[in-house]
Amino acid sequence: MSKFILILCCLILAGTACKTAYVPNSVNVPLFDGEGQMRLSGDLNGNIQFAASPGRRFGVMANAMFRQDGESTDAVYGKGSFFEVGFGGFNNSAGPLRWETYIGAGLGRTKTTDNGKTFEANGARFFFQPSIGVHHDIFEVAFTPRLVAGKFKSPKTTYTTQELIDNKLADIDDPVWIFAEPAFTGRIGYKWIKLQIQIGKSFKLNDKPLAYESSMNSVGIIFDFGNR
Repeated sequence: MSKFILILCCLILAGTACKTAYVPNSVNVPLFDGEGQMRLSGDLNGNIQFAASPGRRFGVMANAMFRQDGESTDAVYGKGSFFEVGFGGFNNSAGPLRWETYIGAGLGRTKTTDNGKTFEANGARFFFQPSIGVHHDIFEVAFTPRLVAGKFKSPKTTYTTQELIDNKLADIDDPVWIFAEPAFTGRIGYKWIKLQIQIGKSFKLNDKPLAYESSMNSVGIIFDFGNR
């Protein structure tokens, strides 16, 4: 089991790239079934996620992501950060089947240093996120077909026009970018702490080229607090 986790972590980290304008965050899938529950998770991709259920059918969430690819002394170096909040509803049931829907929005920033040249931009994102899954004290599984709409603003760069085109960064502030991001989430552990593995893809629905990361795979830990 430990060898499998190590191999999976290596594959996930190997999929990162520096020259990316958009990196999808992990999907926050609380799978609540009642009032007074909380979940806190983190993964190897720099995601920190929190969710709580202040009502019998009402949930809130807050997500943050911090990414760094390479070192600041490298010829090509990238970093970014992202914060978002959301709210939604879920079924109130004593059975193992869960379904929920969340909507939310967030702000982010990306910056790349490339052999003395730079590119940076701010952005805003909105998401619609339904999920269906099964909860058990030992394991959980869920499927989430997330839909995302994002807009970049205030890009600043020292790239030439041709370099922007070559790196799929030209005029990224023009369109509203739409992504379909289905993800499968699996958890195993016991009650209040579980290993979480998430496998997903980000599909850009716009025709215009964009430097983005299509992989949403992650490995992390999730803590389950509150009433159960």
